[in-house]
Order: sequence, then C-alpha cells, then structure tokens
Amino acid sequence: MKYNRVHINHFGRLQNRTIEFQDGIHVIYGANESGKSTLHAFIEAMLFGMERGRGRAAHTDNYHRYFPEEGSSTYGGVLEFTQDDTTYSIYRNFQKDPTGFKLMDETNGRQLTPTDEEYRRLLAGLTLPLYRNTISLRQLQAATSSELPEQLRSHIVNLRSTGSASLDLAKTRDHLKRQRKKLEASLDPEAEQHAASLEEEIRVLDERLSEVPLPAELESLETQNDTLASEIRARDIRRNEILHEIHEVENDLEPEPTTDRRSRFLSYICGGCGVLGLITAVTQVYTPGILPAWAAALCGIFFLIAGYLLHSSIRTAENMRRREQQTLRKLRKEEETLTGELLSRQEQCTQLDARLQGLRQLAWQRDQLESDLRKQEEELEILQPVLAHNREIRTELGALDLARQTIDSLSVTAFDSFGKYLQETASRLISQITSGRYTRILIDDDMHITLEQDHQPVELSSLSVSTIDQVYLALRIACIDFFWPEDSVPLLLDESFAMYDTDRITETLSWLAENYPGQVFLFTCQKREADILADAQIVHNLIEL
Repeated sequence: MKYNRVHINHFGRLQNRTIEFQDGIHVIYGANESGKSTLHAFIEAMLFGMERGRGRAAHTDNYHRYFPEEGSSTYGGVLEFTQDDTTYSIYRNFQKDPTGFKLMDETNGRQLTPTDEEYRRLLAGLTLPLYRNTISLRQLQAATSSELPEQLRSHIVNLRSTGSASLDLAKTRDHLKRQRKKLEASLDPEAEQHAASLEEEIRVLDERLSEVPLPAELESLETQNDTLASEIRARDIRRNEILHEIHEVENDLEPEPTTDRRSRFLSYICGGCGVLGLITAVTQVYTPGILPAWAAALCGIFFLIAGYLLHSSIRTAENMRRREQQTLRKLRKEEETLTGELLSRQEQCTQLDARLQGLRQLAWQRDQLESDLRKQEEELEILQPVLAHNREIRTELGALDLARQTIDSLSVTAFDSFGKYLQETASRLISQITSGRYTRILIDDDMHITLEQDHQPVELSSLSVSTIDQVYLALRIACIDFFWPEDSVPLLLDESFAMYDTDRITETLSWLAENYPGQVFLFTCQKREADILADAQIVHNLIEL
C-alpha cells in the first residue's frame, strides 16, 4: 500500500492544500501549530472517517477539533493511494457525513461501493485500532494500547482458521456480549424463581402426602359402622319392647292374695265338711238320727263339690301365675342377652368411631394436601410457557457462552503458537535498532514486555524513555511484519524521536531506511531528522508546512 497524494479542502488550519508523496522516507517539517499533527489526523480521518461525540464529548472529539473556523461546507478532502497495482481515491465531506465516503477506482475509471469487509480488505486489512497500534505513532503515544493483543489474536486466528482477515475477535466478542445482554433482558427470572418456589412446595406436599396415605379400609369401616349402628338401634328397640312386656307382666303378676289363702282354707273346710257329711250319712243309715241319711249325704256332696271348685280355681290361678313367672323369667333373660349384646356393640361402635375419627382426620388432611397440590400444579402449569421461553433463551445463552469459550480457547491456542514468531521478530529488530545492546524481547499474552541484556532480564519500566520508545517501535514493526508479511504499508511517526539523542536517532533512521519496505512519514518540528538523513546520504523527501 502506498499513499500517492492528499488534497485538503478544509481540515483544521489546513485548507486548499495538495501534498504529493513518493517512495521511501518523508520528513514533514513545520513549526509548532503549523499543521503537522493535523495532516497526520487528516490521513487517519480519510481512511476511517470520524465519529461525532455527543454531550460533553462533542467539545473534545476530532470532528469538532478540526472543524474549519469559517464553517466551510468543504470540510474534508481526498486521499489517493495505490493497492495491488490499482490506484484508488477516497473522497470525504465530514460536514455532510462524518463517516460516509466516495471511493473511486482511478485505474479503471469507475466508482466503487464496497462493503465494510471489502473496504477493510482494500486497506490491507486495516482497522482503526490496528492502525493506531501498528503503523501510526502519535506524539508521546509510542506504547501500544490494550487493543493490540486482541487485534493480534484476531489476525492469528484468521490466518490459522480462514486464511483471511474477515474475522474480528473483538467485534465477535462484542457481538456475542450484546446478543447475550439482549437475551438476558428477555428472560423472566421472577417466573423462574416463582416456579422454583412452587416446585419446592409441590415436593414438600408430595412428601407429606406419602406420609398421609388414604386408608383403603375407610369405606368398609364406614359400612361396618353403619351396620353396627343399625344393629344397635334394632336391639335397643327390641330391648325397649321387652322391658315394656316385662313391665306389663309384672303389673299383671301380683303376690299371692290373702283371699286365695282363705279360699284354700275354705276349700279344705268344705272338703272336710263334705267328708264328714258323707260319713254322717253312712252312719245315719245304720243309726238313724235327727238328720236323715240322704240329707247328710247331700250336704256332704255339696261341700265336696264346693271344696273341689274352690281348689280348682285356686290351682288354675297358681298355674297362670307360674306361666306368667316363666314368661317373665324368659323376658328378663332375653333382656339381659340383648343388654349384653347392646353393650358389646356399643363398645365396638365406640372403638370404631374413635378409629374412624382418626381416619377421617387423615382423609381430611389428605384432601387439603391434594387441594393445595392441585393449586400449586395449576399455577406451575400457567408458568410453563414462560419457563419454556426461558429454557430456549438459556439454551441460546449456553450456545453463546460455548461460542465465546471456543473463541477464547482458539485465541489462546493460536496466540501461543504464533506468539513465538512475534517475539523472535521483535527481538531481532530491537537488537538491530539498538546495535546489539538488547538482544531479546520477552512478550506475554497481555503484551507485558521484558528485555534481556547480557542474559539478564530487564524490566521495561527501568529503562530510559528513548529506549522504551525504541522497544515499542520494534514491537510495532514486528507486528507490521506479522500482519502484512507480503505488503508494504506506510509507517507514520509523529514526533516519535523527540526524546532521542543524536546517536539514537541516527541508528534508528538508518535502520528504517535500510530495512523498512514501505513509506515512512516523520512528522517533526525540528530539522534534526532531515539533517541526519542528509548527512547519512539517505534519500528522503522533505515537506515543509
């Protein structure tokens, strides 16, 4: 990639200015506030556009910083560059559209409308973070930012998996993060918490139901209890009837009356008189007396009949009394039997009632538990659509997490395998740039840097500012060599050598002139760099602003 020229319509203090570029080293010289850093910013803005800040950020962003004081509608310009033997021109008007541009294929004379990916490929795979961390060094910003490790990982993974630069790990992670946040926002955690609470309550209710089973004999016991109650009622009725009969019999059965005793005594007298009359009659037959024999016989027969009749009535009354007594004894015996059976069944009924009471209590408790269980299950059923939606989201979240883990794993594995190349290249470069003072750079996954001097580790923070700048320059060039091994990309250095002494600048510029394959742009407010290049007879282009 080669920058051919820029034409600045209006950009900061620069306006209506065309600058041509050649191969090799360019020294862009000018006093402070002459527009060197503005030109540097213009090239970046032409390549990547500008974002307008909002709120407080709008006062310090590049869009407002370089906005022409006169408010020109031609805020922007043209950048012409060559890539893959084709010349392109980028036209931008930042006032109309800070990020919009028009791309012309100057070689074939046609306008292009590339996609973001196609445009990035046209810029040799450059992104703004990668641009700032490799080929563009601003004043006092030699160190790489935290984005460089991510850019390296993205490029390494792309080379290893797709052979292109189409995948951006940082953007992919950001996309996965945004997708995850969007999915998490659609979750209903309260429904899940409520469902978990319901499931716990259902579990507890199931356990309690298993401890309170419905007795299988409850129905048969209820039937048995009804039968016992019927038997008790029947026997109680029969017992009352017997008691009534006993009462009637007892009322009819009176103790032997005095008249009966008198009648019995009188029957005895009548019998005696009858016998005496008969004896007298017989005697009168043989010995006549006052009373004729027939009269005595008649009297005797009368008294015998009377005595017999009295005795018969007495015997009949006694027989009736004995039958009533037998009936009474039978009734009392039956009453005693019924009373015993009644008491026995009443005791059975009492025991059965107590058992049934416990079983009914258990059945009631079970009914309550089953009612509560149905309510909880119905409420849980209502939540099922929400829970199903949450499960789908969590499945997608799991897929996103797996994708992120896969990317991280691939990134670490790839970085480990290719990091050695970066470390060896940077070590070779720093040894060349510092004429062998430092022979090795140790770089970890987070771009923490340690130098090696005389086989001893040296922390970067313990070195001078100029040495640190040389280390970061070597690291950036190593990254450039890694990212663009077959291409030559321009290197822009804005006051990067301000802290260098003459010897250090000389060795660094000599190394760049001899080893860097692309254009080099040195933005400086001193003529020292141009003088050193001239003294070393290094071909260069001097552009004064």
